[in-house]
Amino acid sequence: MQRFIAIWPMLLLVGCASLNQQQCEQAAWYRLGVSDGANGYPVSRLQSHQKACDKFSIDVVASDYAAGHQQGLLRYCTQASGFEVGWLNLPYYEVCTGEAEAAFLRGYLRGRNQAALYCWQRAFPGYGYGWGHHPYFAHSFFPSLFCD
Repeated sequence: MQRFIAIWPMLLLVGCASLNQQQCEQAAWYRLGVSDGANGYPVSRLQSHQKACDKFSIDVVASDYAAGHQQGLLRYCTQASGFEVGWLNLPYYEVCTGEAEAAFLRGYLRGRNQAALYCWQRAFPGYGYGWGHHPYFAHSFFPSLFCD
């Protein structure tokens, strides 16, 4: 449950504007890079930050952002994070590399499969047994994320 709560900031940021004037003025570019990397955004997200800050004639510090982004990817590119992203049916932007990507994708596919099984059990409640009727999976919140 704690891992699920950690993903909420990512859900809330989807579709939001990159940065406003106050955020551009007070930006800690390294920390912003860590946050974006830890949430699975590609490093190209810096371009949207730059575009937002250009409106206010504020430059981004690309080197700090890139260094932070790399640190954030160390948190994101794990099997546990992959499971969480897959379970919540969130997009994967192919930001992980090497063995970290293999671990992430193992978790991601497991999460997607568990989500599909969950949806199937919600659609056909008389079939199957076991964890499908566990109170944790009975929350009405989950179907709104990925079950049609």
